[in-house]
Amino acid sequence: MTGTGARWLPRTIVLRAAPDGALALQWDDAVLEGVRLVPAFPLTGAGESIEVRGPDGAAVGMIAALGDLDPDSRRAAEGALAADGAVLDVLEIRSTRGRGRTREWSVATPAGPFTFETSAREMEALTRLPRERFVLASLGGPLFRVDPARLDRESRGRFSSAF
Repeated sequence: MTGTGARWLPRTIVLRAAPDGALALQWDDAVLEGVRLVPAFPLTGAGESIEVRGPDGAAVGMIAALGDLDPDSRRAAEGALAADGAVLDVLEIRSTRGRGRTREWSVATPAGPFTFETSAREMEALTRLPRERFVLASLGGPLFRVDPARLDRESRGRFSSAF
């Protein structure tokens, strides 16, 4: 499992986060500790084309889409990306409404306003981070970090009632 350049990794890879936040990649019978994820975002959607680098910084391969991974691996990847700052911070939740199987969000971020959709199912849309923070996975776009303690009262109410 040595890096010989970027290649697409199979959907069957497994990513696991250690208690210290280090990420491990399991692929077939091999395990590579201390991998790092580097998104191609903003050149692609934030959940797409994620490069996996080994502890030496060499490319191991590419993850086509986080949504292709098993749920635990996806949560580990989203947590690692959030810790590395590859996620937009939500400053305000202006509105949210359910639309069948999806939920539409209108938020303010340091990069400006965004309107996006997530799955209406909490387990598909929301990843819990340490210290009561969360990552919202938009459908086909950026990831958004929500820290309810930093939101105004109305935004906290909209967030807590969304799921």
